[in-house]
Amino acid sequence: MSMYFEPALKHRFRRQVLRISRASGWFWDRLLDNRICAQCSVSLASRNVAAVFFSKWNKIILRDTGMKAYTLLGPVRPVVAVLVLAVLSDNLQVAAAIDDRPISAPVGTQSGLDAQVTQLIQQLGDEQYAARQRAQEQLGDLGMATFDALLEACRHEDVEIALRARYLIRSMPVRWTTDSDSTAVRNVLRHYDQTNHAERRNRMQQLARLENSQGIPAICRLMRFESDGLLSKQAALCAMHHTAPSDQQQKAALADLIRKHVGASKRPASVWLRTYAQTLVAPELAIVAWDQITQAELLTFAQFPQQTDRRLVRDLLRWQVDLLRRLERQEESLVVVRRTIDLLEGRREELFDFVDWLLDRKAWGVVDEVADRFPYEFYQRPKLVYRLAEARHLRGDHESALETAERALKMEPGKPDHHNLMAGYLTSRLLYDWAEAEYRYVLELTDREDSSHIEARFFLSDMLFDIQREFDAAEILTVAAETIEQNPRVLSQLPFRRTPSEVRGATYYYYAMHHARRGDYLEQQKRLRQAVAADPANPDFMIAMYRCPNPEPAWKADAMQRINAAKDRLRQQISLLEEEVRENPGDAAKRQGAIEALATEYNELAWLISNTEGDYAAAVRYSKKSLESRADNAAFLDTLARCHYANGDLKNAVKSQQRAAELAPYYQQIHRQLEAFQKELAESGRTHSD
Repeated sequence: MSMYFEPALKHRFRRQVLRISRASGWFWDRLLDNRICAQCSVSLASRNVAAVFFSKWNKIILRDTGMKAYTLLGPVRPVVAVLVLAVLSDNLQVAAAIDDRPISAPVGTQSGLDAQVTQLIQQLGDEQYAARQRAQEQLGDLGMATFDALLEACRHEDVEIALRARYLIRSMPVRWTTDSDSTAVRNVLRHYDQTNHAERRNRMQQLARLENSQGIPAICRLMRFESDGLLSKQAALCAMHHTAPSDQQQKAALADLIRKHVGASKRPASVWLRTYAQTLVAPELAIVAWDQITQAELLTFAQFPQQTDRRLVRDLLRWQVDLLRRLERQEESLVVVRRTIDLLEGRREELFDFVDWLLDRKAWGVVDEVADRFPYEFYQRPKLVYRLAEARHLRGDHESALETAERALKMEPGKPDHHNLMAGYLTSRLLYDWAEAEYRYVLELTDREDSSHIEARFFLSDMLFDIQREFDAAEILTVAAETIEQNPRVLSQLPFRRTPSEVRGATYYYYAMHHARRGDYLEQQKRLRQAVAADPANPDFMIAMYRCPNPEPAWKADAMQRINAAKDRLRQQISLLEEEVRENPGDAAKRQGAIEALATEYNELAWLISNTEGDYAAAVRYSKKSLESRADNAAFLDTLARCHYANGDLKNAVKSQQRAAELAPYYQQIHRQLEAFQKELAESGRTHSD
């Protein structure tokens, strides 16, 4: 195939074809890729061209000699061949196309610079190749001062201008760090320019999490100079979601800092950050601006979806909702909440995320609207049906909530493992009655020796004990203990490790705590003796013995003897495990197993000391060692809080207990302990003030 271009028609033809190609999207998106732009700039500057392009589907080889251009094509689309040749063919008459028209010299004022940049950008689309090339070179020499104007030119109606502007943007050497950045900021941004889209988002989030807003200037920098418009907007969102200072004076200083680093940027995300700066100091005055911003982004998503994306628009709307809720504008927030429904596509993960977000914002009525919008997707998934039931329960429609929960319970019949998992989910949502119904369904459905049946009894008894229904917990677990004693092989089918003696010991312990709640301490002691006889290593049993009211001297002595023996055993085990860790530096699996076991032993030792007698400062150290490998373990943090409390540090006890409660919102014992610590801390503060 060959093509001939008359000099007078070539430029006009090339522009028209490229305008057509822009509408098609297929070729335009790939032509604007940085690698192809680089190839284009090389070919445009050459007198004789031999360019090889590889696309997703085909290989195109172009050669030109004088007035003719030849192409060797595989089975490519004909229009693509025309488009590529049209773009590259303008170098055929370079020698005769020298443009000697002057370009204005730089002007010292900002307005003069803006005028010069505007003129140069227009000349990127000049009919003369030399003028286009010289304008491109001068814009490159002006550097970052041209960034905003070039970014806007990327969407110019003249495709030649848009193409060259895009190339200039991507070839700009942006310095992502400055001398004023902290070490933490520089570490986060190291090799930023070499990372992909997902990693750049991750780096932005890391900057937003840095303490004292130290990452905000860098985030503003990313917003300004990220060549990807979506990443620019993502940077702004990260700044908006970061933890701002609570002090009003510090907020004002942060607002000034943001305005300074956003500068005169004209990017859409710069408007977001300027409005965010205003929100920091006068949130009520920014409400109208935020509504305009979100409406504009919704319109952009509808008309120019390549300039934004569904998730980004969603997050922007959610930020507006949270702002309105903080300002106690509930009705206005619900209006914005409903706008987010139109962004839904009905995907499973999307619906779960959205409904959970609605429940957290107390937009309970909107959950019904989502269910009406996506009835098939909603009523095929028990978890979503339970979420709907929860929303109805929270808004006070208890009869409808119960009917909806019963509908969810009847789903997936004959699948005990499913119902055990569903019960665990409901427990995590503090929906204990519905969780119990799921567990009892499994008990009715399965044989006593079935692994699903035993699991249901274990989990149900744990849940009932946590919500202080100790007798019911003991009764449920007794059946499991009897079954296991009759057939110990049942335990081998379970995904977790428990011995028959541990199960029986827990049964006695639950009965003991039931009698303690009733004030029957003699019966409590009887049951505790049975518990420690069955499982003498359990620290909770020994702690209960130590705390038993009005003990006889022999009882107290027995308790202390058991506690001291347990401490010695734990210290010995810790020494053995530490040695195992040291001796296996090259065996990663064995070493990690020893580290995890060591953390458990440290935690048990710290728990035992802090709840009885001993070196409480040492208990704090032991607890912190356990957290070195499990920093977000709620049970271990609960232990650390108890250690701080025993050591007289109420403030840190509350801090650690709060973190444990955040990680395990379903664990009522942790929350009860937090309330006790907070109450004592408040009372101690009042005592000191008095």
